Amino acid sequence: MRRVTPNYDIKAQTRAVVDNIARILEEAGSLLGERNDVTSFLVDMDRDFKGYNEVWAETLGKFGTY
Repeated sequence: MRRVTPNYDIKAQTRAVVDNIARILEEAGSLLGERNDVTSFLVDMDRDFKGYNEVWAETLGKFGTY
């Protein structure tokens, strides 16, 4: 499991979270590409949304929307 410390930027934090979720889903017999619901909370939308959204598009955007 990747550890996240406070000095990581939002992209590093988002990648770590997505990687952890993928691992947990795989252990439970599911995959990121299956119909899963995600709710995200960003502390500072103005600062963090762009980086968060870029990582989301790179990692989860390939699965499309449901």
